[in-house]
Formats: sequence, structure tokens, C-alpha cells
Amino acid sequence: MFYSDFKPYDLEVGEYAKHLATREYWDDFSYEWEGFHTMDQKLIHLAGFVNMGGDLLWVIKHYAKDRSRDYRFCIHGSISKYLFRMISEGLPKEERDKDNSYVRMMFLDREELVELLTEELKRKVKYDYVVDRNTRAVEKEWFVMKPTVFDDTVLAEIEQAHKQAHPNETVEDKRRYYERWLHECMF
Repeated sequence: MFYSDFKPYDLEVGEYAKHLATREYWDDFSYEWEGFHTMDQKLIHLAGFVNMGGDLLWVIKHYAKDRSRDYRFCIHGSISKYLFRMISEGLPKEERDKDNSYVRMMFLDREELVELLTEELKRKVKYDYVVDRNTRAVEKEWFVMKPTVFDDTVLAEIEQAHKQAHPNETVEDKRRYYERWLHECMF
């Protein structure tokens, strides 16, 4: 387990949201995506916001407002990269073979996709309390849990709720979801 000396922003929720509504967090093709924080640092920031009661869907909508299609199109790709890091990255081969989460994500609507990200952040970004040997101050050390087994619990719950809300979905509806994921803006 890798601990980071990186911490969530210590800001009021509204101010925190403004820091997150940037290309660094939602444009996986921008130089900002790679240029400022690592993936784990971004996940720690996002989890800190969620744990404070922040609404990621509001942040994403705020980011997407007044942006061109090209910028908005990158949002679901960024979300899928965050989810891959928390659900699948580094799984042993036998567990990777079970992972079909990327395909399953394509059939979620945008609210469900953000709900999946929010719930995974709550489950996978954690902290431990540590004591600084010099100052004896107790501090939080944040980390992103590395997956060791494929766990699709949250995704399965969201899919089940989707099926209940849309009991008459057809194969053609599923095909449209897939096409939307590949070629359209979800946000």
C-alpha cells in the first residue's frame, strides 16, 4: 500500500468544487491532465470533496458548461480512467479475466456513471492516522487502495437499479448507449 503525503484540499465545498471543475480533472487529453497531479493525487482530491458532501455531477456540469463538444467528450473518458485505476489496475491475470466493467460502464447514463465514480471513491480512497515522530502530531495519510480481486459490487447495484427503472429496454436501446459512448458527449 502506497501512502501519499498528499491531502485533500482544506476548503469550503463551494471553493473546493471550483478547483475540481478544471481540465486537469476532466480532460484526459490535455497537458493539465498529466502536468500537475498524479492519478492517485487527483483521486484523493476527488474523494475528499465527495467525503465532504460535494456533488461530483454538479462539478462536471459546471466544467462542461460553455465548453465545446471536444472538451465535453473527454469527460467520460476521464471518468473511465479513474474507475479503471480503482477497480482494475494491477489485478492478477485471473482476476483481470473477470473484469468486464469497462464494457458495462458504456450502458450507464451520465448520472449512473458519476454515481459509480462517487461510490468507488468512497470505497477505495482511504486514510490512516499516523503520528509524526518529531512533533507527535496526529495526521492523516491518504492512499488509494490497489485492487487485488475484481469487485463489481457497486456497478452491479447501479445496473440493477437501472434495470428496475428501465424494464422495457431493448437491444436497440443498448446499441444506442454503446454508440453514444463512442461518438457522443454524455455531458
